[in-house]
Amino acid sequence: MTDKTKKLQALIFMSAQPISKKSICKSLEITPKELDDSMLELKKYTTGTGVELIDDGDSLQLAAKSSLLPKSHQDILATGNLSSSALEVLAIIAYRQPISRQDIEEIRGISANQSLRGLIEKELIVEKRHKKDGINYVEYTTDMSFLRYMGIKSLDELPSFEAKS
Repeated sequence: MTDKTKKLQALIFMSAQPISKKSICKSLEITPKELDDSMLELKKYTTGTGVELIDDGDSLQLAAKSSLLPKSHQDILATGNLSSSALEVLAIIAYRQPISRQDIEEIRGISANQSLRGLIEKELIVEKRHKKDGINYVEYTTDMSFLRYMGIKSLDELPSFEAKS
């Protein structure tokens, strides 16, 4: 493993929270291309181990491979079962993010307030607030917790989806 990759591994391992790729590049004084190369090397290095590199596109985190645990152990670690409506809202957000509450409700045909609150409490989604032309907007996205909950390393691992007309 190269020194850059070792430093990347140490930096990510020491942080309890996901670290933005921009912060990693600044901290390690490397380019985005060097970061990509080190990420590939770190992913190869962790293959066959009990940890994996999780990449949500903006941030990185090392996490335990929950898929290695028997189902009985996964149930203990789970954040709780989700209702079918919460799963529906979570799927919409995962595939269409960032997305507003209004757009979610237009797709579902019913209110999503309760499901959104529950998903935020379980830390499976986050609110992204921004202002445009003096108007405040709230959009919902998934984050690292969602990836860990789903047992995937990136959104690219979600099954393909084709909307029906």
